[in-house]
Amino acid sequence: MPGLFGLISIKSGVRLDPEFIHNTIDRMEHKLRHVAQYECERYVDPDSSFAIARIGFPYMNTVEWDNRFTHPNAQLVSFYSGILHESSHNDRRSEFTAVSGPNISEFLCKLKGFFSVAGGDLSSSRIFIAVDRHASRPIYYCVIRDVLYFAPEVKALLEVLNFDKAIDFGAVAAFLKTGCLYGNQTLFNSVRRLKGGEYLLIEQDKLRVNSYWKFKPGSKVDCTDEFALQEELGSRINNAVEVNLSGVSPTVILLSGGIDSRAVLGAALESRQGHENDLNVVTWCTESCGTNSDIGIARKIVEKHGLHHHVYYREAAKYREGLDELLNYY
Repeated sequence: MPGLFGLISIKSGVRLDPEFIHNTIDRMEHKLRHVAQYECERYVDPDSSFAIARIGFPYMNTVEWDNRFTHPNAQLVSFYSGILHESSHNDRRSEFTAVSGPNISEFLCKLKGFFSVAGGDLSSSRIFIAVDRHASRPIYYCVIRDVLYFAPEVKALLEVLNFDKAIDFGAVAAFLKTGCLYGNQTLFNSVRRLKGGEYLLIEQDKLRVNSYWKFKPGSKVDCTDEFALQEELGSRINNAVEVNLSGVSPTVILLSGGIDSRAVLGAALESRQGHENDLNVVTWCTESCGTNSDIGIARKIVEKHGLHHHVYYREAAKYREGLDELLNYY
């Protein structure tokens, strides 16, 4: 998993051994380097109090590495991993205010995209690490002897010296029963995960987990007119699809025939008016699906709009064959 990783001394003024820093980053990078094409960029604090690195495909990062800014009262650094919409990251003064003042939550709420971010004011030893509202670039973390270690995958933390491998049996039980983990759980007692809309803050020799955003359905609804709400939902779907289709061609749209995927396809058709041939529609189904099922609806839609349609069957014996065919085609 691409993302940010590194280590930070929670105690201000504590200098970590430079060789220890580089060796730890090397071992973590080795565990996170899934393909040779990954690039890894690093920043090591001159005072050896922290080190932050970014690994992944270069094209998957829209913000340059190693952002450092000076100010009469602060030394600001910030590091991003992921895709950040430019309109949400065009005011470096607000970034300075966020890191050096009390407005981190306000600043993070303005960021739009799929990202993790670390930033700090070196003059005050105030550092934060945040994930977006969906935690799409995850951050797992643990604390060992007053040093915070973090990474986008737990296995990178296993490389840390003196890592506590005690199992969280409550998390194991939840995983065996439901197939997933809840909230900030991991399979280790010593490791937690940042939930969407959360950030870690190191300040005054303490580590805290804060929330800058929470999912509250309906909390900002300012009208009760059903038609107006439907129009707003349609507009939001259209805008989201247009943003994700911007500059991308050709495009694959997954169409089950259900209402959600039909809404996405409708928005894509509106966004690509005059260029509908760039859209390739893919449907997964079973051979037993009839004409009145979702696949039947999907076929009627693509026939009406004259789109390229590819159907792949998801039976166990054919799943890998269909997936390989799909990947080879596109």
